[in-house]
Amino acid sequence: MGDLAWPSKPVGERARHRIDWTDDLAGGDTIVSSTLEKLSGSVEMTTDGHDASQVFCWLEGGLPRTVSRFSSTIVTAAGARLVATIAIRCD
Repeated sequence: MGDLAWPSKPVGERARHRIDWTDDLAGGDTIVSSTLEKLSGSVEMTTDGHDASQVFCWLEGGLPRTVSRFSSTIVTAAGARLVATIAIRCD
């Protein structure tokens, strides 16, 4: 998947987001575990689980005019380990 840039969010907003891995999963493979890690910034991200092809999270807080970065790592039923980096700006 590589790098993702989500649309900016207002500082006071709490919003649920998803990371869709569908295009990266090979022929019917599914997500069996997922982790999210904060790399930098002031936005807080909390995990809200996953299904067979997507990871869900909540974003909240943040300082105006800053960018926060996170990594999302999944492990699939076939044993693949995939990582994406996500950036989101606070306005």
